[in-house]
Amino acid sequence: MMALLQIEASGEKCLGDFTFDFFWQHKGSRLDPDSPAGRGGGISYRGIVEALGNGETVKIS
Repeated sequence: MMALLQIEASGEKCLGDFTFDFFWQHKGSRLDPDSPAGRGGGISYRGIVEALGNGETVKIS
């Protein structure tokens, strides 16, 4: 069974796209990879990238 990572976004519409290199293309600024992603702060941007790289299922709602 694959792990499932669930993230409740805080209005971001492209969360998975821009975590690749930790750069918000449309805002022109770098992300802190260890900042909380989405609401609740349960996972960081780096955590999303690592989960995707490990083949885990990531559900963003």
